[in-house]
Amino acid sequence: METIRLVEGIRRRSESAFREVYDNYFKLLKHIIYKMVRNHEIADDLVQETFMKMYERIHTYTVDTNFKFWLIQIARNTTLDYLRKEQKQLNITVNEEAVGDYIDDHQPDNYEHLYKKIENIVTKDEYEIVILRIFHGLKFHEIASMLDITTAVATNKYSRAIKKLKKELREEDLHE
Repeated sequence: METIRLVEGIRRRSESAFREVYDNYFKLLKHIIYKMVRNHEIADDLVQETFMKMYERIHTYTVDTNFKFWLIQIARNTTLDYLRKEQKQLNITVNEEAVGDYIDDHQPDNYEHLYKKIENIVTKDEYEIVILRIFHGLKFHEIASMLDITTAVATNKYSRAIKKLKKELREEDLHE
């Protein structure tokens, strides 16, 4: 498995393994952090800090955990720590703005319109769950942990959102 190889490489202090993880996750982390702080320079600094923490804490990672989720949690916590230090009173969660329009390098660039369409159909909570589940491949228990809700709530909101999306997209097809 690719993730295990990279984690083991980083544990052995392999520069190439670290570089590969950095290259694979930089855009995602930058996007999530930028949406939380709304400042590119600060976001760049916090991404660097996230990767340093990942490097320092790689021994705590267990292979039965989703690596992307683990890394996003480090980024989120690093950013929240920064915001607390700056005494900004913001209601921050990893939300639809933080992951909504991030597009993997291997996905088409025209997904932006799909994100917007989804955003216009479902609630903010549902949107967040749909994006994390469909576009980022997180499991319901990971989403629940990330959003501080139960797995049942995450599953129910996801189901409701999918029903709304199917209905709306069917109606849209009828009108075209």
